[in-house]
Amino acid sequence: MTLVIGLARVKALAVLIGPVGVGLIGTYDVLVQMAIYVFGMGVQASGVRQVAIANSQQDPDRTARTIATLRCLSWSLGLFGTVVVGASAWAISRLTFKDPGHGRDILILSPAILLTSIYAGGLAILQGCQRIADLAKITVLSAIGQAVSVVAFVYMLGERGIAFSFVASGGFSLLICRWVMKGTALPKAAPTWASSMGESGTFIKLGLSLTNALLLSTLVAYAVRSLIARNLGLEAVGIYLCAYGLSGKFIGFLLDAMQTDFYPRLSAVAHDHEDLNRLVNQQTEIVLLMAMPGLLATLAFAPWLVRLFYSGAFDGATVLLRWFILGCLVRVIYAPIAFVQLAKGRSLLYFVSEAVISLSSLAATFVLLKAFGLRGAAASYLVANLFQTIVLLAISRRLTGFKWSSHAVRFLLIFVSISTVCVLVSFVLSDIQTALVCAVVAAAVSLYCMRQLADRLGPDHRMSRFLARFAFLSGPLQ
Repeated sequence: MTLVIGLARVKALAVLIGPVGVGLIGTYDVLVQMAIYVFGMGVQASGVRQVAIANSQQDPDRTARTIATLRCLSWSLGLFGTVVVGASAWAISRLTFKDPGHGRDILILSPAILLTSIYAGGLAILQGCQRIADLAKITVLSAIGQAVSVVAFVYMLGERGIAFSFVASGGFSLLICRWVMKGTALPKAAPTWASSMGESGTFIKLGLSLTNALLLSTLVAYAVRSLIARNLGLEAVGIYLCAYGLSGKFIGFLLDAMQTDFYPRLSAVAHDHEDLNRLVNQQTEIVLLMAMPGLLATLAFAPWLVRLFYSGAFDGATVLLRWFILGCLVRVIYAPIAFVQLAKGRSLLYFVSEAVISLSSLAATFVLLKAFGLRGAAASYLVANLFQTIVLLAISRRLTGFKWSSHAVRFLLIFVSISTVCVLVSFVLSDIQTALVCAVVAAAVSLYCMRQLADRLGPDHRMSRFLARFAFLSGPLQ
């Protein structure tokens, strides 16, 4: 639901304000997220764990104190972030855009930091209490409200309405969260200042360790947008974000599912290196089989997808999208390995490796952007992901003796070769010719991937039974 709503939102904004406006919204969005990470100190991330622990002990008083402390921290840290960002709005504008002209808009949107912080605190409480249905309701309703708010303000005020839309979106999401939570029977308490301060230290200490990697990636995203804006302008940022967003839509499903399912399973066998390595290899095969059809289909119909989900003004994103697809394939390859450090509880090593990877990614963007312009910025995503794969492989080999199995290596060689050839073909042939060639390849690869998935799931799995209903698939799937 949120994906569909988000695509409709992006399409409306692309038509209303074009690449420049989309680039401005993307830059403001990463600015708000970065402020949440910096000033929020990860208390929402750690709050999920703290609330879950208190709730599992069946102690209403402790649960109430933990919830109250999380709410106080969300309010105070969010307010602090709003004040700091608002006070330095013109300096942030000069740093980001090489022009103080956006300072007023940054000042206007700064309250969105407070609203988002309180909203995230509410979600953390519900997640810690295992209120999954309430979380789903809030997420979908908030996505609708945010889309309506942004489109309405931009429609009425143009680019001047972007900053107001951030505040309106944050306010609407918070109201939805409060409305849903009002009907939830959560323990309540009014903690003293001393007890809040005592619990706050635990929240912040754990939160910082959980958030450092996210902050690094957000800082890199912010720096990349700033580099493009300062060197090529906001229109280039919009085109870059169009290609980046389309390439990552499909694999986002897989990465989220891995976070939910694969990470806990890997953590459960972290002490047994043989089982851990076996799970990583299995997950590598599965995620490749699920990702390849979508990536090749995106490559085949790239020009039309850009126009469908954005507009003709974003046609320059088509070439960038091809580089991003190769980068996404590499990201899918290293995604299972990235969980090994976390499953082993090596948080410091994880932070250090992420710091090295993030800095190298920024360096690659800087060099390739200067040398090749916007295409170089897109190619740097592939270069950075290749480097990250090498680093993670070396660390995993050191921690658990991990290496890819022969089956995984075979899939890697087949799919990397096919994707590389298709991308090279797209640079030589016309859009129509590329679509025909890549569509045929995508169809053949899809049949192969479905057969491999059906073999792994077994004939009794509902996916295998569903695919067996189609006569033209019965041969390849048997």
